Amino acid sequence: MRRTPNRPNLEEKEAALERARLSLIRRLCPICRSDRIMLWMGGYTGMMYRCPDCGYVGPVTIETDMPPPRENDEKSEKPDP
Repeated sequence: MRRTPNRPNLEEKEAALERARLSLIRRLCPICRSDRIMLWMGGYTGMMYRCPDCGYVGPVTIETDMPPPRENDEKSEKPDP
């Protein structure tokens, strides 16, 4: 009798895909759009974030899975004077 290797079932595959997707999500400060925003406190009241760049403290962050813009992209979007 030939043994087949254990294959992950559909639920395990979906869980692995979800973990991979969540690892790509970036949090941004809603004021200065910095990605250095960090969890400041959390608990019964919810999560509060703090941005070391602009000093923002609050519960709102921007979550995105888009890659950070390159410097060339930002310059090309601005019109020349």
